[in-house]
Amino acid sequence: MTDEDEFPFWEDVAKALRKITWANIKTTLETWLNTLYVSVSGEAWTDLTDGGETDLHTHAGGGGGTPGGSDGEMQYNNAGAFGGLSGFYWDPTNGIVYLGRTGTVDAGAVNTDVCFTLLAKADDKQSLWTMHSWGAASTTSPTLAAYRSRGTRAAPSAIMSGDRMLNIAGFAHDGVGWVGSVARILFKATENFSSTAHGAGIFFEGVPRGSTTRAEFAGLDEDGMNLPTGAEYLVNGALHTHPTATSSEVTTGTDTAKAITPDALRGSDYGKRVGTISVIDAATTITTGDGKKSIFIPAEFDGWKIVALHATLVTASTSGAPIIQVRNVTDGVDVLSTRITIDQSEKTSYTAATAPVIDTSNNTVATGDEIAIDLDGAGTGAKGLDVIISLQKAGA
Repeated sequence: MTDEDEFPFWEDVAKALRKITWANIKTTLETWLNTLYVSVSGEAWTDLTDGGETDLHTHAGGGGGTPGGSDGEMQYNNAGAFGGLSGFYWDPTNGIVYLGRTGTVDAGAVNTDVCFTLLAKADDKQSLWTMHSWGAASTTSPTLAAYRSRGTRAAPSAIMSGDRMLNIAGFAHDGVGWVGSVARILFKATENFSSTAHGAGIFFEGVPRGSTTRAEFAGLDEDGMNLPTGAEYLVNGALHTHPTATSSEVTTGTDTAKAITPDALRGSDYGKRVGTISVIDAATTITTGDGKKSIFIPAEFDGWKIVALHATLVTASTSGAPIIQVRNVTDGVDVLSTRITIDQSEKTSYTAATAPVIDTSNNTVATGDEIAIDLDGAGTGAKGLDVIISLQKAGA
C-alpha cells in the first residue's frame, strides 16, 4: 500500500461520495493518537487514558531494553544500565532460584515444585545462610518458620497425627548420583490437631552404617526422648550406661540414683516367693517320722531354687530340740546340709544356736517335684509345726 492509494467513503453532512488517500488517513490517525499518549522519555512510562498520569515502570537512567549478563541471570541497576547478577540465577525449566554461583545442579537432587538453592561461590567453599537480629528483648531472634495445613490455600484445615510441619533434610552424592534425604530432622504432629489439641514433636532420622535405608534414630515429644527398640546412645563417644544397683542394693532400697536391672531384682529379696507349709496343727504334739507333710511344686516355680528354710512352733519344747529335714522325694535328696533346729523353750528356728544350711547341690526344683517334711527330733511337749519355705528364680 502506498501513500497515493485512495479509499472511498460517504460524507454524511454533504450526503455525497468522497475519496481519501492513505497518506491523509495516517496523518489524521497520528494527530488523534498523540492526544492519547505522550512519547517515552526520561524515567517513566505514562498512561493518560484515564485522564491522569500513572507510572507503570521506572528505571533511573535506563540504558535501553536489552538485559545484561547471560540467560537466566537476575537484573540490577548497573550505573544506569541493565546488569546481570551472575550469582543470582533463575532456572525456568526446573523452577529453581540459585543464589551464590553461576550454573545449576542436578535437578533430580531437588525433587520439588518450588526451590531456592544456595550454591557455594567456588569449590571447597561453604554455602552459608545467615540471619541477624538486634535488640534487648530476650524473645527477639532470627526465626525459621514453616506453616503447614491440610485442605487448600483458600480453605486450610487441621493437620493430622504424623503430618510433617517442617523437614530439614541432608542430601549427598554417593559417587553414582544424588541421594536424598539420607538424614533429616522432622517436625511432626503427634495427634490430630484441633483448637484444644496441638501435640507435636521433633524426630531425627538417618541411615545406619552399611545400609541405604533411612530409619528413625530418636524422637522428642511429651514422653521425653524415645529411642527405637534396641538402640543405644553415646556420651562423649562412649556407650552411655546408667549406674545399676546390685541385688543387695535393691533389697536395701536406699539408693535413688541407680537403675534396677531384671537380674538384680531377681537376686534381691523382692525376687523371692515365701510360703508356709502347715505340717502339724496347733493342738497336736509333734512326733518324729518321715513324710509328715508333702507339697508339690507348681509349674510357675519350675527351675527355681529353695533359698531358705525355717520352722515355727505354737508350743515350744520343754526339753530337747525339734529337728526338721526337708527332702526332695522326686529327686531322692535332702535339701538341707544342716537341718532346721528349734532350740528348747524357743518357738522359731530364727533364734537357734545352729542355723539351717541349704545344700546348693540339691535345692533346684522342677514342676511336680514332691517336697516332704521329715521330723528327726521332736523334743518334749512341742505342738503345732509350720515350715517356712523361700524360693527364688535361678540366675542366668
